[in-house]
Amino acid sequence: TGNRSGNAFADFLLGLPASYTEDQTDVRVHVSYKAFEWYAQDTWKATPKLTLTLGVRWSYYSNPTDDNDVLVSFLPGLYNPAKAVKLNPNGTVQTDANGNVIGDRYNGLIFPEGVLAGHDSPWGRKVQNDTFTNFGPRIGFAYDPSGVGRWAVRGGYGIYYDRSLVGIIEQNGFSDPLV
Repeated sequence: TGNRSGNAFADFLLGLPASYTEDQTDVRVHVSYKAFEWYAQDTWKATPKLTLTLGVRWSYYSNPTDDNDVLVSFLPGLYNPAKAVKLNPNGTVQTDANGNVIGDRYNGLIFPEGVLAGHDSPWGRKVQNDTFTNFGPRIGFAYDPSGVGRWAVRGGYGIYYDRSLVGIIEQNGFSDPLV
């Protein structure tokens, strides 16, 4: 705040901050997931000068689960404005006479199944849906215009899939409001 030296950053560098906070729980994310891929491919000599290669690959990259169930995600479709947390004019959270927060502080959030009643993930222990439709067709050709094998024109096309960044899901474990 600069209360000690007149400059907030100087206070920090001097080791004299006005306040200090940190997570109450040491969060350790231990994610695991599966990946499977199958493919079929065949080469066909359509003419003496033209060879075609046709194939398809199916890729399955499961979304991760965490051993400690600390993952969390926000689903916009589950957010209900009527259940939003109410704020006072100064920005603090409104509470009732018993000190309970007015509104649902986890509005729109999902947690692994069984972690927080009413906020179960529709995908069990996962907080993202798995995709089973990752079919990647492949087509390739080799054409020898002269027919004597001295040179060829080649080309190909394919659709490819990759795992989504696990770090994006992992980071949510460190911002889990329950932790």
